Amino acid sequence: EGNNRLYGKAGNDTITAGDGHDTMSGDDGIDTITGNGGDDKLYGGTGNDLLYGGTGDDYLYGQDDDDTILGEEGDDYLNGGNGDDRLDAGTGNNRVYGGAGNDILVAFGGDDRMSGDDGDDIISSNAGNDRLYGGKGNDTLIAGEGDDYLYGNDGNDQLYGESGNDYLNAGNGDDILSGGTGNDYLYGQDGDDTVAGEHGDDSLYGGNSNDTLSGGEGDDRLYGQDGTDRLYGDAGNDYLNGGSGSDYLYGGDGTDKLYGNDGDDQLYGENGDDYLNGGNDNDILIGGDGNDLLYGGNGDDTLLGGNGTDMLYGQSGNDHLVSLDDGGNDIMKGGSGADRFYFKPLNGNDLIYDFSASEEDSIMIFDDDNDPDSYSTGLDFQHVDLNNNGKAESTVITMTSAEGTALGTVTVYGALMTEANIVEETGSYALIM
Repeated sequence: EGNNRLYGKAGNDTITAGDGHDTMSGDDGIDTITGNGGDDKLYGGTGNDLLYGGTGDDYLYGQDDDDTILGEEGDDYLNGGNGDDRLDAGTGNNRVYGGAGNDILVAFGGDDRMSGDDGDDIISSNAGNDRLYGGKGNDTLIAGEGDDYLYGNDGNDQLYGESGNDYLNAGNGDDILSGGTGNDYLYGQDGDDTVAGEHGDDSLYGGNSNDTLSGGEGDDRLYGQDGTDRLYGDAGNDYLNGGSGSDYLYGGDGTDKLYGNDGDDQLYGENGDDYLNGGNDNDILIGGDGNDLLYGGNGDDTLLGGNGTDMLYGQSGNDHLVSLDDGGNDIMKGGSGADRFYFKPLNGNDLIYDFSASEEDSIMIFDDDNDPDSYSTGLDFQHVDLNNNGKAESTVITMTSAEGTALGTVTVYGALMTEANIVEETGSYALIM
């Protein structure tokens, strides 16, 4: 019943303590050491040892070789030492260290601190607000319930937050991160990472290199940062920012905001009433379904509204503004530069603001059937509004079929147009990605 010191010597020993605060050491051989009651210290020594902490707040150290260590009840300290060890902390608020080797670390309940250290480790914490550190090697970290902190560190790691509001930081390497349920923060850091928020309102950061980010359900914020990244907002009202590099952004369902930032980016609003901003360089923006707002930013950009009533602003650069394949009434403003505006019959009643022949702006009309429909040109424009100075304020281009049926209009605000500003093309408009 007292506080005892028990030593096994060489050979395969079985050491069992009582209810006191005992210290036990197995030395050489394959030893089985049981602490039972009290706050005990257990040392496996060399050999593949089996250590049981029992009740109380115990210190268990496997030392060399491949050990199995069970903390059981109480707030325990477990250290596998060298070798490929299995450490089961049990209940309580535990500290668990795998040491060198490919280790398995498990805890059930409580707020645990677990570190794999060297080797390819598997760390699972279950319930509680836990802190998991992979260390060196290709590690797998599974947090379970609670608000957890997961840090992969070096190697190609897999981090799973599961339930709760979790923080995941992959560190170096090509990593996989999954937030699970809850509002999570996920940071890929270095390497080509795959980052998925899944459920909840999540914040995802790709870090360096070429990353893939998926928001999943909820209103998410995705930042590609450096490299050529792919960002998927998925369901919810999401915010996507490509950062530097030539990135691909997909809004998914919901009312999304997409920013290409630097690089030659491609932005797809997809479903919902979306906001797309290309930022710097030469970008492609496609609104998709819904009533979208597109800004090309700096560079020679291509803007296509898609279905719905869209607003397209080319801004600086020689831009292509496209209104094809839907019956929406689109508003277009090219901005500075030699801009082109693309239309086809049956595309609705569209407006062009700031048309400037002096900037070499032009209008392109396409017919898919290689049988050009007619349109009014020159002095035969259907309608010319005059201001008080007797100068043209707007010009209406009416596209008609061979039978004279009206197929849509384009209202142009700016300098008085002539037929030279309109180019009729047969065949389909091809958007080069």
